[in-house]
Amino acid sequence: VSACAKAEQWPLAMQLLSELPEATVKPNAITFSAAMNACVRAEQWSVALGLQSSMAEADVERDTICTNVLISACEKAGRWEDALALLNGMGEAGLRADAVSFNTAISACERGGAWAMALQLLRA
Repeated sequence: VSACAKAEQWPLAMQLLSELPEATVKPNAITFSAAMNACVRAEQWSVALGLQSSMAEADVERDTICTNVLISACEKAGRWEDALALLNGMGEAGLRADAVSFNTAISACERGGAWAMALQLLRA
């Protein structure tokens, strides 16, 4: 799945992800992150964001890397409010936001013209 992301082959990444259970391989946060990344690289942000529900259905918990990829998808899609919701939800999910989390959320706010929120995040 990671190779598909690097080659920007998001449809193939999605196909492989969907075929994992048939091959008796349980998808995990790493495989979902790779598929999300493939979608983000191909500007398929809504597909990347939709994988959140697929993760829940597969009983896979999001980790910091998955969440960062989702924040990036929101940033690129111009959905700064959703990026902030993901960032704010990290603590509730027992995840620790890192520099990537904050930088990407700040960038999402910048793209959306939410300068006050970007400055607030810089001060956090």
